[in-house]
Amino acid sequence: MRPHYLPREFTHVIVIAAYIPPSANAEEACDVISSTPVPTRTVKKWSEEALKDCADTTAWDVFTDSHGENINGLTDCITDDMNFCEENVVPTRIVRFFPTTNPGLPLT
Repeated sequence: MRPHYLPREFTHVIVIAAYIPPSANAEEACDVISSTPVPTRTVKKWSEEALKDCADTTAWDVFTDSHGENINGLTDCITDDMNFCEENVVPTRIVRFFPTTNPGLPLT
């Protein structure tokens, strides 16, 4: 089967056929087929300068004074502070991935 018109850039055509029995409601079936959700991901674009500024403005003495020799408490507190900086400084985008999207390509 040869399509009526196929530009040279497109060397392949993917055809998806769905059988809708005569007893079914064709409009409802088309709505179900076309309403498949597109997968999304949350992507963060890191900026070293912004994170350095956030780390430079942090009062590190407060952490060491309040936890003393408790290394686990100090680690938890610093991790929470860095997560707080990440949430406030690093911009977040929601990206839609289609089946033809190559995950190895950089998102710019």
